[in-house]
Amino acid sequence: VGLRHPDGLIHSDSMPLRLGVEDSGHLVMPASHSGHDGKWSLVGDGAASLCAFLLAQDRSNPRSFNRGWKRRTSVKESHRERWQRGNELQATVSEKILTALKHNGIEAVTRTIEGEENLLLVHGEGLKGTLSFGIRNSGTQAKTSLSLRLSPELSSEKFLPLLEDIEGLLSKALQ
Repeated sequence: VGLRHPDGLIHSDSMPLRLGVEDSGHLVMPASHSGHDGKWSLVGDGAASLCAFLLAQDRSNPRSFNRGWKRRTSVKESHRERWQRGNELQATVSEKILTALKHNGIEAVTRTIEGEENLLLVHGEGLKGTLSFGIRNSGTQAKTSLSLRLSPELSSEKFLPLLEDIEGLLSKALQ
């Protein structure tokens, strides 16, 4: 990849014009390294996610999501057919997340993305910050991934127990 250095990162002052494909078929693109200015790594989570991101990106929106804290975890050996949009498990998990967020001062709603049939995406605002909580099946592996993202204004200490609680609930239901 031309710009890659021995440290495994790409060095550039602006986003490098690079796109790649993993062995699994997932597209990867540059993402800034959170701990090093001017350094980039390649990340990806499938073509559908890439397209959804590109379509949702709106640089003219001053309220766009600020990079902050992120935690991603997975339920491995997941029976993915048990996690489906509109089923009882997804409804229970959605209600639990929305209720916990409201209790913590966050007004949240669920959103859908066309083409992501098994994605539960919760977006919330409050306490002068923004968060998103996503749960989706892997397209290639027997796992279901959970992702919690917080804008810099929100403390992870307040929301990490919710992520751990939902992970435990899904582990019991999906394994």
